[in-house]
Amino acid sequence: MDLAEFEKLLDRHGADLSQWPDSEAAEMATQLLKSSEDAGRLQTAEEHIARLLDRAMFVPSDELLHARILASTDSNKAETSTGVTSWIWKVLQPVLAAMPLVIGFYVGFTLTNETDPVEDVVNLATFEDHSEMVAFANE
Repeated sequence: MDLAEFEKLLDRHGADLSQWPDSEAAEMATQLLKSSEDAGRLQTAEEHIARLLDRAMFVPSDELLHARILASTDSNKAETSTGVTSWIWKVLQPVLAAMPLVIGFYVGFTLTNETDPVEDVVNLATFEDHSEMVAFANE
């Protein structure tokens, strides 16, 4: 094992050789540590980084903060489930559900019964005598 491979394995598995998944690689790393001072410095640096990360990741729990958060969520639930907010929501639900139907009726009844120009030309060509077309339209 060379120093570059040892450094990769240190980055991947950490400084504790007993935690490495490949026992053969851990044995070769132990041999390299006995023969190379640079490998020892790399392992020491990796141990130092691991200790810093362990301390940085620890966040002490504050019981008072925890209790305040839970109390505020309980009071928010009580406020939103009663009073004006729930009454408005109960009224708005059916109104919102009926909106697509109302819009559909509005669009359907407001469209005019206009014909397109092509249809007008076909009608004019079909009826040579326009009196027939007027009689047909009145039926």
